Order: sequence, then structure tokens, then C-alpha cells
Amino acid sequence: MKKNNLIELQELELKREIIGMMYSLIVTLIFVILVKILSDKPNFSEDLISFFKFILCCSFITAISFMVVFIINFITYLYGINKIKNNKEFDKIEEELENDHKEEFLGINMILTDNYIIDASVVYKVIKYDDIIWIYEYEQIDEETKSYAIFIRTKDNKKHIIARASGKTEIEFRQVYNKILKRVPNILVGNTKENLKEYKNIIKHNIH
Repeated sequence: MKKNNLIELQELELKREIIGMMYSLIVTLIFVILVKILSDKPNFSEDLISFFKFILCCSFITAISFMVVFIINFITYLYGINKIKNNKEFDKIEEELENDHKEEFLGINMILTDNYIIDASVVYKVIKYDDIIWIYEYEQIDEETKSYAIFIRTKDNKKHIIARASGKTEIEFRQVYNKILKRVPNILVGNTKENLKEYKNIIKHNIH
């Protein structure tokens, strides 16, 4: 039986997490064996053994961190699968994913179809173009690194953060942002007080 495209996207992201965790565990195991071998050699430098023990501790902490992240992401994965199966437009989204017109941006796990924005990262999101009211980009500078994200506000008064990027993936981030603007030109653009006020007015009007 053929798996659904959306579920496959979720599974692919989870597999990446598993590979990262296994790599960290293997590195830790190598250092455990190395420290054991060196400790059994009477003439080996104590300083060097201490250094390897320090590296071992760092590797162990990294491995534990990967395991914690994996557990969190696995729970998120199960939540994402549930969202996929309960989406009212599931069949239509699947159909558009089969379409050759879709555009994929693998560096930031984004797919743009004719009617949907799909963020295929661990925290799965599907946004319909027709539901968008307001869009703006977010930029954060941490020391020498810049990170980016797209914030989208929709008719149901929800905020969606998609297309997280940094470094080389900034190019794809810009492509996705500009393509969304072209597909939904009549929306609020930019993080301004005026747009926030207008957004609140639109939401208030929709509720009433």
C-alpha cells in the first residue's frame, strides 16, 4: 500500500533525527573504548588520558541531548501525523503534492503547491493561500550568524512560523517569501504597527 506523501515527509524528517542520534552514540562509544584502552596502558600520559575523558564527557552530554531532542521530536511527529490524517482537505493536498507544478525548497523543508504552503519540518504545517491575512519576515542576528523565518497570520487568528533559515539557506528563504507574495498580492505585508492594527480589525470583523 502506497504511503501518503505528507506522512512520508514527516517520516523523512524523523529519520534525520534518528541518524543524528545514532551518530552521536557511536562517537561516544568510540571514546569509551579508547579511554578504556589507554587507561590499561601503565606508561601512557595521565594528561592525555584526562583529555580523552573530558572529550568522552562532552560526547556523552551530546548523546543525551540528542536523545532528549529525539523524544521531543518523536512526540511532535505523532502529533503531526494526527494533524495530517484529520485535515479536511487532506486528499486535495495529496493531489497537489503529486502535481508537477509544485515547487520544492529542500534546504528549508518547504513545498509550495497551487493552493497550499507546506512546511515539511518536524513541526508539520499546511497553510492555504486564501487563509492568509498578513505576512512578514523575521530576522535575528546572533553574534555573526543571521537566522530568518516567515511569520504568517491567518483568518482563524493563528500565527504560523515557517521557512526557518540561516546561512546558505537564506537564498531559498527569499525565494519562498517572494513567491508567496506573488501568489497572494492583496494581503498585509511587513511587521508594522499599521498592519497589526489592520489585522486586528479584520479578525474582529470576521468574528462578528
